[in-house]
Amino acid sequence: PIKGLESNSPLGLINLFEDPRGDLWLFSAYYGLLNFNRHTGQYRVIQLNCFRMAPGEILWIFYVFFDKEENIWIGTSNRGLFLYNARTKSCEHFNLDPKKPVDWNERTFNTVFTLMQDTEYENTLWLATYNGIYRIDKKLKQMIRKFISANNNDSTFSDHWLGSMDQFNDTTIWFGTY
Repeated sequence: PIKGLESNSPLGLINLFEDPRGDLWLFSAYYGLLNFNRHTGQYRVIQLNCFRMAPGEILWIFYVFFDKEENIWIGTSNRGLFLYNARTKSCEHFNLDPKKPVDWNERTFNTVFTLMQDTEYENTLWLATYNGIYRIDKKLKQMIRKFISANNNDSTFSDHWLGSMDQFNDTTIWFGTY
């Protein structure tokens, strides 16, 4: 059992990865971010203390990206982007619209489906959202919306749902929609 979790409760595992130290990071629909230290055999629930949710509210995690600086970038439904540094145990939160308050909860304009490291520019991450493509400068922590649908009036809601990205050996980034 995981300390602090009910033994019979579902984990709702969304994603997991192994960091360079061999620890496992698990992303649960019901418990958020979990860390399993393979050397000690201990789990711990990571509190994203940069953000306060209402009691009983679930942070739906869509995608995670672990960079070489040991930053965990977390794309969520309705709540934007989170940055957790595993070394310093610090957390930051970014809404897709920086003018909105921290507790902004908006599906269409604040959901991050997937993230991708730019293959050419080390400090650039690309975010795919319901509301277009965003570029984030990891060092400056600045986010810019780069692309949107050509004509929103002629597009259906699903035209804006960018669910996948990939970049090959050149600078071309391919996007997949649902």
